[in-house]
Amino acid sequence: MAESTPTQRRVAVSTLFFVAGLCFASWASRIPDIGLKLGLSEGELGQLLLALPVGSMLALPVAGWLVHTYGSRVVVLLATCLYAGFLPLLGWASGFWTLAGSLVLFGFAGNLLNTSVNTQAIGVQAA
Repeated sequence: MAESTPTQRRVAVSTLFFVAGLCFASWASRIPDIGLKLGLSEGELGQLLLALPVGSMLALPVAGWLVHTYGSRVVVLLATCLYAGFLPLLGWASGFWTLAGSLVLFGFAGNLLNTSVNTQAIGVQAA
């Protein structure tokens, strides 16, 4: 396999940051609609939104271990697929607890992607 150029690596990392932002923006723009669909009060929706950072926090030690063990490239590929794959779960959720579980998974995958793509970005910056 041919070695990638610094420009190719920079474009790849930039694309990954864009994909991560697009996935999160897709969720954030749907929060009011999903709250209405599930008949949630503002208080219930606020409690529910706490599930996302819970998933993010759970991912921190796992992300560090995975990046250290398998390298950030492998983890970036896995995390990108998981993050985009968990996004539809948020729209398909049929109740408070299914959405809470989906948000934990989405937050987990999002932080896994964030950690691994930032590790890649450090390598690009160093090059």
